[in-house]
Amino acid sequence: LEERTVGPSLGRDSIRKGLISMAVGGVLVVAFMVVYYGGSGIIADLALILNIILIMAGLAAFGATLTLPGIAGI
Repeated sequence: LEERTVGPSLGRDSIRKGLISMAVGGVLVVAFMVVYYGGSGIIADLALILNIILIMAGLAAFGATLTLPGIAGI
């Protein structure tokens, strides 16, 4: 048997890297849609951003936790 202790800095670092990767991925998706679809891509990007805001607001209003099955359901 082996036991390892993980400090709080590892979790903080993982959260920070996850947020950075999410932001970079989102920017790349938005940029691709604008370049590929032009004006329609801008409208689709605005709809996507509004959808994300409304989902997060609903989760916050009900105090729900976003889990992997929840992400798959959305």
